[in-house]
This record gives sequence, structure tokens and C-alpha cells, in this order.
Amino acid sequence: MKNLIASAVVAMLPATASAYEEPAHTVERAEGRFEVRTYDPVIVASVIVNASGREAANLGFRPLADYIFGNNQARGNIEMTAPVSQRSVAQKIDMTVPVTQTEASANQTVISFVMPSEWTMDALPIPNNSDVILAELPVRRVASYRFSGGGSDRQQEEAANALAAWMEENGLEPLGAPTFNFYSGPWVPAPFRKNEVHFEVAPLPK
Repeated sequence: MKNLIASAVVAMLPATASAYEEPAHTVERAEGRFEVRTYDPVIVASVIVNASGREAANLGFRPLADYIFGNNQARGNIEMTAPVSQRSVAQKIDMTVPVTQTEASANQTVISFVMPSEWTMDALPIPNNSDVILAELPVRRVASYRFSGGGSDRQQEEAANALAAWMEENGLEPLGAPTFNFYSGPWVPAPFRKNEVHFEVAPLPK
């Protein structure tokens, strides 16, 4: 049943970037495939899995899909958004109630869905699966690089290296590990898929 639910959600992933709601942001700077953006606060549903790369994405996707398809105390469905995000963790990550400062090892990965903007923390259904964490993320400033392909481990590494080099050229210091974001459904031919890698950077001085 869980595999069927995950397959159904994968099938719902958009063929185009505009098919589903994406996190609100403003673009500070654009240069080809590179951008610097500021994201509004969002709520995410996340799981931490003991794996990396594509294996982590497969393991983390299922419980999140299960949650938004109704495995929650309200038995209510939550609309899918884009992208699905993936981040390796080798440090403490700060989250709001119900979990704070979750310790993760170097081989752990956070897989996240952004919740639709209409929801609040008080209104979101509580997950039945305790592995699913609801957290509020504050305003974030990120450097972004867009790339196509199936999102293999090698493609992710090349994209992160390209963004890191551009950031160094432009005096931007990464604040943590890269986040990989996948916007397109699996049926979209790899050359036409929209993927991005983000590094969080320091906010603009006030």
C-alpha cells in the first residue's frame, strides 16, 4: 500500500515548474542559470533517513507521501507543492516545536515537502508517523543554480561544484550543506527536467 501511495504522489509531480505552488521568493540577482533569492517563511514536512543520494530520496519520499495522502490524525489530504527537497546533514539542524536541534550524522539526509501557503502550524494535520517532522523555516537568502537531468549523484555533485565556484567568484559564503530541489515528474525526459541546487548565504545587511 505504501508503495502504491508513493507511486501516486510521484505521478502527481508536475510536468512543468508552474503546475503546483512553489515557495514565494524574490530574486535579488540573476545571471544565466544562477540566482540569489530571498525566500519567505515556509512550513515543511521532513523526514531524516540513514542514507544519501538517490537512495535517500526513495526512502524519504514514501513517508512524506503517506502523510499528505491522509496518514494523519485528521485523515485529511494536503495538496502537493514543488519542489521536493533533499539535503545531507552533518550538523545540528534547528527546528521549531515539536522537535528542536535534531542531531544528524554525516550519512543522514533530510527529505522535505513544503506545505501549501494556506496552512499554519496550528491547522496542519498531525502526522501519525512520528518520523515525519513539521517545522517552520524562517526567511532565507540562498544562491541557486538550475540544472537538468535525472538528478543522479554525479549530476548533483557537478551542480553543487558549479554553484560553489560561482559563489566564490561573487563573494558569497555558503552557510551549510547544499539543498537539492526537484520540480519535475519522472515521466518528463531527463534533459527537460527542472532541478536546482541551493546554498543558504548570509542575509543582506539591514
